[in-house]
Amino acid sequence: MNFRLLVAVITFLMCGMVSAQEHRFSLDDLSEGERRSLEAIALYPLDVRIAVLEVCSQPAMMVKLKRIQENSKQRFQKLVEDYSRTRQEVIWDLTRFDPLLKEIIVTDHSRRALEEILESYPPEIRETVLNLDEADFALIQDVVSLQLDAEDEAFQLINTTPINIRNAYQVLLDNPEVLDILFGELDLAILVGNLYLGDKEWVMQKADSLNLALAAQNSRDLEDWKKSLSEDPEAREELLSSLNEYANEYPFDDVYYDQNVSIEDSKADDVYQHISEYYFYHYPFWFGYPHWFEYPRWVPYPIWYDWGFYPRFRTIVVFNLPRYHTIWWYLNKPRHHYRYTHLSRHIIEYRNTHREHGSSITSAVNGWRSANRDIITDDFLAGRDLDHKLKLYGQMEENREKYNRRNPSRTLSSSEYARKYERKYEPIKAENNRTGNSAGKISRDILKDLKNIPARSPAKDKIENKEQIRKVERAKEYHRNQTVNKDRTNTQPERTVPNKKSVKPVQKTKAKRKTS
Repeated sequence: MNFRLLVAVITFLMCGMVSAQEHRFSLDDLSEGERRSLEAIALYPLDVRIAVLEVCSQPAMMVKLKRIQENSKQRFQKLVEDYSRTRQEVIWDLTRFDPLLKEIIVTDHSRRALEEILESYPPEIRETVLNLDEADFALIQDVVSLQLDAEDEAFQLINTTPINIRNAYQVLLDNPEVLDILFGELDLAILVGNLYLGDKEWVMQKADSLNLALAAQNSRDLEDWKKSLSEDPEAREELLSSLNEYANEYPFDDVYYDQNVSIEDSKADDVYQHISEYYFYHYPFWFGYPHWFEYPRWVPYPIWYDWGFYPRFRTIVVFNLPRYHTIWWYLNKPRHHYRYTHLSRHIIEYRNTHREHGSSITSAVNGWRSANRDIITDDFLAGRDLDHKLKLYGQMEENREKYNRRNPSRTLSSSEYARKYERKYEPIKAENNRTGNSAGKISRDILKDLKNIPARSPAKDKIENKEQIRKVERAKEYHRNQTVNKDRTNTQPERTVPNKKSVKPVQKTKAKRKTS
């Protein structure tokens, strides 16, 4: 993600009275989490960005709704926790198809009545619903009651607000990942809301400019990633192998996605268009997402979507950059660095040539570097013999993990283990890699995209034509591949994963929602 651009623009927002000729940027005003959150929001379409700004203008309402969500999430988890994982998966999956559960409980549960309801939903859920028993219907009744309680309490509050705020929440409830970001960064939301109330037209100009600049930079980063992979067949092969390994570890998938997409290898845009137009059903905001996902996953995308490429026979069709969490997962598996050394070097070299841009790859490498700073320094990443050092590092970390499991009372850090066996690991000892973090500079390409942003006028003119602030093209990259990731450590906790599901091709149709 493009952190330096984000900091530049937001710092400019906070110092609105500074003239356009006095660009003074500080990297200390926002935390990395705040930068990532704002950037994630900035890349959404215009209607979502407007809704975010409107909602942020009333932070007290956000605090109240956050409490409602937290309470309903806890109650839902309590409701299903005693059921088997398989049964929890069924209930979680059915909650995505609102108002399916509400329609089920008002029927007589006969096969004919259920089949009539299912005509509006993907055919894959047909057998799941028809196989529900009376105990399931009782549980669904409780789930619906809980959801209605949360919705009623929330909408009673929302209906006390002006019509623009009500409409904004309607937009964001259809994009629960955005509300999740806002509720996780309330301090930042208050800041943005105060700026918006001070001068709506000016803030919209900045948001639109940030959206276009980020989209332009992301497009350049993607083209560079495509080109680099096209020139490195060994890295491509190892990337495909990594995907297969990832799929075995994370076997969840959207069972309603048509995996038999008929496209040619050269038509990467067709793949991304196919994904973008596909109607993804998300988990309800009031329940959150399943606890077995270790990062925010409001929609169970196809497993390969996280990696930004579509596997086609023994080659790949790249349509996006990999998500942050996939690169983080890859880097933190020591075996990858001696099994897939070409790919590790490829990822690191991409980061080295794009460190100013803050893409998902750059951010993940920087996070991995920071978590393993005893060994992984800039000298390590940029020095000679990178392949040899990566192999040594992977072998050392794997051996260190085995050592620590055998000696739980005498565990060793990476640097301690390297010193203990310094003859073997001399090339990667910490004292041989002394370079600290490099702050980097704001990308010249990004600043060029922003050079025409107008300075804030001391006298705020009223907006005569509201459509004027909407005259901006939506970014080409529809932003659904960036998520705000949980804080991670070098050691990941053990976790369980849902059962792997069979996938059948289907053309998914959007559920018809009933209005009351």
